[in-house]
Amino acid sequence: MKYLIKLTYQAIGSATLVGFIFLSVPQSTEAKRDPQSSIQNKQDSGQVAGRYRGGGTFGTCPEVKIPLTALSSFKIVPIEGSSSTITYVGGVTVLENPTLWFYIPPELNANLVASFELKDANGKVISKISSTDPAMVESDGIVSVSTPSLEIGQVYEWYFMVYCDVADQEVPIYVNGGIQRIPLDPQLAGQLASLSPLEQAEHYRQNRLWYDAITILGNLRRDRPTDTAVEAAWDQLLQDISITDIP
Repeated sequence: MKYLIKLTYQAIGSATLVGFIFLSVPQSTEAKRDPQSSIQNKQDSGQVAGRYRGGGTFGTCPEVKIPLTALSSFKIVPIEGSSSTITYVGGVTVLENPTLWFYIPPELNANLVASFELKDANGKVISKISSTDPAMVESDGIVSVSTPSLEIGQVYEWYFMVYCDVADQEVPIYVNGGIQRIPLDPQLAGQLASLSPLEQAEHYRQNRLWYDAITILGNLRRDRPTDTAVEAAWDQLLQDISITDIP
């Protein structure tokens, strides 16, 4: 049985007004801790060194065909002078209370516990939410988590963890990445306010505002599961962020 864990901290701000301004972004907290990042420093705005997929089998977790996956952009960068790589995960948003999306494979049992944490640029946990708090709703294994209000310009780091056994919450399967809020351009927002949600999602997609595009399309898929135009836009977006195996 597949579950949607709808983890809600605060009501999501309107996703219908759109616009963007890219800023010069200071290096993320996670990158500062990584000695290789001073050499590479190639992550996109809002990204931190992280993992977009939770690999391995831990504790009572069964083997899965497709692992726990953050529906987020990522970049794999080779480390100079080494055969290793760094994966940068995350991106930017124009929403004050953005939503993050995750895929949980159906093989994970119904007793799983999910936990979400959001940390500020200093590493302080500013939000911690457990799946035991809100109601669970079945929706093809897709999880959405809305964040508290984000400050413009600050790079936050998020963690999404899954525990397969309620009694054993020591070793989770997890994904983590970054998110940064950038200013909403009022003029551009006014121009686009008359567009349909699907058209707005396309605008977000074309301008690499992946978090916001995923939120619009994720909500549309919940409301209009048989809409082929929404399905095609969703598939195109996942291809854009190189996640092509989510059923």
